[in-house]
Amino acid sequence: MTLLDIRTNFITDSGRNDLVIDLTDYADRGANRFINAGQRFLDGLIDTPQSQAKYEETLDVGATTLTLEDCRAIEEVYLTNAEGGIHYLTKVSLSDIREAFPELSSEVKGVPTYYAINVIRVMATELTETIKGIIFMSPADDTYDMVVEGKFFTKKLVENDDINYWTENHEDVLGMAALYKLETFYRNREGARDWLQGIMEAIRGIDHDIIAEEIAGVNQIKG
Repeated sequence: MTLLDIRTNFITDSGRNDLVIDLTDYADRGANRFINAGQRFLDGLIDTPQSQAKYEETLDVGATTLTLEDCRAIEEVYLTNAEGGIHYLTKVSLSDIREAFPELSSEVKGVPTYYAINVIRVMATELTETIKGIIFMSPADDTYDMVVEGKFFTKKLVENDDINYWTENHEDVLGMAALYKLETFYRNREGARDWLQGIMEAIRGIDHDIIAEEIAGVNQIKG
């Protein structure tokens, strides 16, 4: 299914015709917000085959921060070069970074060696989103390629023909999650509880399938 298909079903199931411009083209007027919030909720419940990913960015000289808008969990941070070399950064606490490097951007430049996770809250509502980032030291003395590996949220749905893991594999669960977020936003606890029960039952089935697939794909290495 595409985003348009998901949105059309969402309007039909919720009866919230006001969340699209009309019932001919079903152009978005707020429905996408709940669909994407539901998708992020599902991502937080279960790791899918698409969850593990990496983000790469070329640092500017003097850089001390990197922002990752769709990152759920940062697992490793390292630098790479054209020769294939890898330099792993050591994770420390944000307070340790600030104590060891009180001036941050004015510190002596060098090869980044330490990093700390920095979380920014960007929406204070039932649909709250957070942006993860890292602060690293020393400030980059060259244009390094920095790679962050971890768990990432599924691609946000924006255009009518957008698809992703949830729309292609579990569109019914995505629809339920969107309706759950709609109910929680308007503080309808009873309605939200009913949708959540259905979601959790579906998630248990998806998790079972993922585990079975992983087991089936593993062969024992014999010495």
